[in-house]
Amino acid sequence: MGLAENLKTLRKRRGMTQRQLGEALDIGQTAIANYEQGNRSPDTESLLRIAEVLEVSVDELLGRDDGLSTRVHADNRTISSFGNSGEGGGRYLESDPDIRGVNPPLEMYQTAKHVDPSYEVKQYIDLAANGKPVVAINRINEIAYLGLPVSAIYRDILEPVLYRSGELWAEGKLAIHQEHSISQSIMSCMGLLRGYMKRKPSRNKRFLGVVVNGEMHGIGLMMVCDYLYMEGWDVMYLGTYLPGPEAAEAIKSFTPDVVGLSVTMPYNLHSAEMLISALKSSSETKKPLILVGGQAFAHEQGLWQKINADAFAQRGVEAVSMLDKLL
Repeated sequence: MGLAENLKTLRKRRGMTQRQLGEALDIGQTAIANYEQGNRSPDTESLLRIAEVLEVSVDELLGRDDGLSTRVHADNRTISSFGNSGEGGGRYLESDPDIRGVNPPLEMYQTAKHVDPSYEVKQYIDLAANGKPVVAINRINEIAYLGLPVSAIYRDILEPVLYRSGELWAEGKLAIHQEHSISQSIMSCMGLLRGYMKRKPSRNKRFLGVVVNGEMHGIGLMMVCDYLYMEGWDVMYLGTYLPGPEAAEAIKSFTPDVVGLSVTMPYNLHSAEMLISALKSSSETKKPLILVGGQAFAHEQGLWQKINADAFAQRGVEAVSMLDKLL
């Protein structure tokens, strides 16, 4: 059974009407009816909330409790037979008939170790940029279900998707609305993947992620926060559009060991420098280490030192490794 039939069955098993389920989810009865009729599909956040209210797993809600192993094709297709078309913008894999369907074949992966990251990066961009972000998100969920660690999904699929889509936009091969669709779907993936995270014992260290004032790009820093959380850190991410004084107040309140600053656009480097200067001249006894990252630092080697930061990392894994050495 698919989501529509499962939702109806599980709702009735709980003795709930469509109206009662809608009220529990703070949505209208019409939305529930549309889900059960297959006219609409819930987004990732709604899917998680529905599963929570019905007290079932997302997999049971989606009808996947029979296990992925039963869906492996008997023809033993290899990964190398997929993803051989060009890397131009728009639809990367349009020439492959297996990929044009609504739900691309994950059956080629018998276990998590068989996942082909380069193929998945191309596939994700193609889907999320061309009107099928939910399919892209579900595909990542399937890969996590196979057992690939969240850190590996971040490092080998989602981070490359994030950077490659930015490059394609800069090259004029993706429209801005396509790049935005990809970015938004990545954030949805991250919310879903947090349910699969395995956290190491507490390190008794705190990390505060700050996107400097004026920046609109914070996904990379969100990933750094998630990496560190899995490593046992306590983390707080403040999001975008946070003025400098409020960021300084959050730092004072949270007393982090490390403050991570994300800067994507070069014209926001001055804001980062001003915030770093304010933190280092603060009268507070405990002054956090300042870690910076983002595309703004990719254009000039050693730029992070010029704005008086303590460390620089371009990717999430690099940030974890860097902080392990410094603390």
